[in-house]
Amino acid sequence: MRNKLLMLLGFHACWGFVLALSISKYGLGVSTDATSYMFTGMNWILGNGLVDFSGGAYVLWPPLYPMLIGFLYFMGFSTFAAAHVIQFFSFALIAYFSSALLLKLFPDDLSFAFLGAFLIATGPIVVSTFYMVGTDYLFTAFTIITAWLIQRYSEKQDRTTLTLIGLTVSLAMLTRYIGYALVLSALLAVLYYSNGSFLKRTLRCAYAGIFSLAPFL
Repeated sequence: MRNKLLMLLGFHACWGFVLALSISKYGLGVSTDATSYMFTGMNWILGNGLVDFSGGAYVLWPPLYPMLIGFLYFMGFSTFAAAHVIQFFSFALIAYFSSALLLKLFPDDLSFAFLGAFLIATGPIVVSTFYMVGTDYLFTAFTIITAWLIQRYSEKQDRTTLTLIGLTVSLAMLTRYIGYALVLSALLAVLYYSNGSFLKRTLRCAYAGIFSLAPFL
């Protein structure tokens, strides 16, 4: 299993190098929304609150992405460079957790696992999403991590994985509002995969739900 994982990660590393070369001259694309993310992150870390370049409150999207940009800006990166760091970190998360998940789904068929890795990495929507400063790629990473955690929970039935499911979907909610759908899907999956009586399964679902409510606290 370890050698298979290294093979898939090697493919992702090569593809990541290709993507890096493709943006090496101009960097990621910047839309009006992306400008709002970057200015909001800078304003937040400078103590001006979640305010975008127009001076308006940042309310159209959840705050996690600009806050991450703000943290990296505080560490000395420009906001544009910070967006690149987040994008490649998200790429690494997607590469590792999608590979681990595919090997769990196809433990005896590396060809299917490799095909899945190829489609996840090179799909037109995925590539176009990578090329732009935005929340899509980070949200994709949280979605894949959630799927991996649910698969892990279906086997181990442990509280640690259950806690991580709740925390991961809460981060997804803080990245995009559509993350609420991911929360609901994850809780239904916990209810389905939990062992024991209906009451026990419901309590485990509620336990994960408590951690997924972190954005409301």
